[in-house]
Amino acid sequence: MASHPLSPVTLSSELSQKEASKIRLFISYARGDDEPFVHHLYNQLTGAGFSVWFDRVSMPSRQLSFLQEIRDEISLCDRVVLVVGPKTVRSEYVTQEWRFGLEVGKGINPIVRLAGENGDGYELIPEELKNLHAEDFQDDAKFDTHFENLVRQLSQPVASQVDSSVSLHFPRTTEPIVNAWKH
Repeated sequence: MASHPLSPVTLSSELSQKEASKIRLFISYARGDDEPFVHHLYNQLTGAGFSVWFDRVSMPSRQLSFLQEIRDEISLCDRVVLVVGPKTVRSEYVTQEWRFGLEVGKGINPIVRLAGENGDGYELIPEELKNLHAEDFQDDAKFDTHFENLVRQLSQPVASQVDSSVSLHFPRTTEPIVNAWKH
């Protein structure tokens, strides 16, 4: 049974809090998409032992520009968790965050929270990130399952080198694959 969207999740994964605490995360999101979800995600990730930077909680006041504070933190993190929604794709700040993360070799983990105009949240993932796996957090009733998957993914080492010349595009449906097996 899924938990209420604001209840804590108990992890059944093998990742210990000690291991998770070594992993630093940066949450990139657009405030206008679903900020209560991002607060919940932050609480769950910190509860799982990750060190998480979330601007509403973590933003220092060091007399640096907002963008410099963001870049400094992305430089220190291991991964950027990109919360995808309609306003995310229109936010220049969010775009700068994940692009800077890519430039400095950080793992980018897009998660789909809200759907686009066509009802598919995956359509909103930036083109440069479409080949990455993205957990689907659009249904609150399935939060626990997707959160456990995300924790597992975040605990895995980031690939040190990615071959950007390879572009794999898989169909969204398995119908052609299933039909091929029948013949």
